[in-house]
Amino acid sequence: FRPREVAESRFYGGYDPEFLFRKVELLYTAYQHRDEFKRFVNAATGAENDESLTDQYFRGLAVEIHCSTFQQIESLFALLIAVFQNLPHWLYLSRYTNEEMLGKIKGFAAGHVADISGGACQTASQFVTKAIYAGVAEAETGPRWKRTREDLAWFLSEMATRYIKGRDEYNAYKHGLRMLPGDGAQLLVEVGRGTGDFRRILSMGHSLSYLEVEKRPTDYITREVTKEINPEDSFQAAYIMSEIATTACKIRLAVIRGEKGVETPTFEIDRASLVRLKPVARFALPF
Repeated sequence: FRPREVAESRFYGGYDPEFLFRKVELLYTAYQHRDEFKRFVNAATGAENDESLTDQYFRGLAVEIHCSTFQQIESLFALLIAVFQNLPHWLYLSRYTNEEMLGKIKGFAAGHVADISGGACQTASQFVTKAIYAGVAEAETGPRWKRTREDLAWFLSEMATRYIKGRDEYNAYKHGLRMLPGDGAQLLVEVGRGTGDFRRILSMGHSLSYLEVEKRPTDYITREVTKEINPEDSFQAAYIMSEIATTACKIRLAVIRGEKGVETPTFEIDRASLVRLKPVARFALPF
C-alpha cells in the first residue's frame, strides 16, 4: 500500500461526495419543470413533439428519485463508518459488501453503535462527532453543537430505518425493475359481498410496486406491495445526506493535510417538516 496519509489524501482530494445528489437534483428538476424539460428535449432532438414524454415517463422519474436515495444512504453510512476501519478508506469503500453494510446500518438503527464503530463510540451523538467532525470539533459543547449532534443522530436513524424497510424495493431497483401502477394507485373494497359496490379507501399520487419475499424454513411467502412515494421527500433527504458527506470529506482532507482554521458547518434540521413529507400509504396483496 501507499503510506496511509498519502492514500487518504489522494482519495479525499478526488472524491466527489455530491455526485449522487447531483443525479437526484437533475432528475428532480426535470420532474418539477416538465413543460420546460419537454421543450428542451424537443429542441435538442429536433422532434416537434416527443411522444415518449408522457405522464408515465415523469412517474418513472419520481421512482428513480426515490430509489436513488437508497444508494445514497448506503454510500453515506459506508463513508462514515470508514473512519473506524483499519484499511485505507478508498480500499474499504471499494471492498465492503451490501450485506456487510446492511448489517452495520441495522446495528446503527438498533443503537448498537459500539459494535459498528469498533468500540470507539457508545452513542449516536458520539458517532456523529467522530465520523463527521473528528479532529476539529470533538470538544465543542455549546447549544449549537448539541443541536447539531442530536439532529444528525436523528436524521441518520431515520435514513437507517428507511434503508432497512426498503431492502426489497432497493433490490428490485438494482435489478432494473420499475413497476409503475399507473395514474394514481388506489385500493378499493367491496361494500357487501357480491354487491359490485366498491369504495376507495386509499389513493396515492405517486407509487411503485415490487415483490416482498419472506423466507420461511421450508418455503417463501411472496407479496406484491404497492407503496406511495414522494419525490420532494426523497430530494430533501438526498440534499441533507449530500451536505453531511461533503462536510465529512472536507474536514477529513483538511485534517490529513494539517490545515488550520478548518470550517466546521453545523446543522439544524427541521424534523417536523421532513416527517410531514414522508409518505406512509402502502398495501400488499398475495402474489
